Amino acid sequence: MHILNLLTNIREIDHAVVADLTGTLLESMGESDSETIAAVMGYTAMKMNEVGEALGLGEMHQMSFGGKSQACIVTMLDSNVVATFVDPTVSLAGVEKKLDSSLHRAQR
Repeated sequence: MHILNLLTNIREIDHAVVADLTGTLLESMGESDSETIAAVMGYTAMKMNEVGEALGLGEMHQMSFGGKSQACIVTMLDSNVVATFVDPTVSLAGVEKKLDSSLHRAQR
């Protein structure tokens, strides 16, 4: 399955990277430093899963964070990490809903 093909209808996405939990790059769209982002996001997702387990929350489903120049929404899809980058002025909640709809429709 090509995960990024599921996201083509979400116009708010500037670029995106798909990695596995070891940080291996699987797919990328619109990003020149995809391998570095994949490594960082794989590691981050693995650590956030550990934090979630320690707090009794279970495995991470999704997290969002933003900076001055861009925001990132990280979504777990099976054993893959999907990192999508958007302009920080857009509604992250709105993009998260679109991501959930697009990505999890494919799992059914």
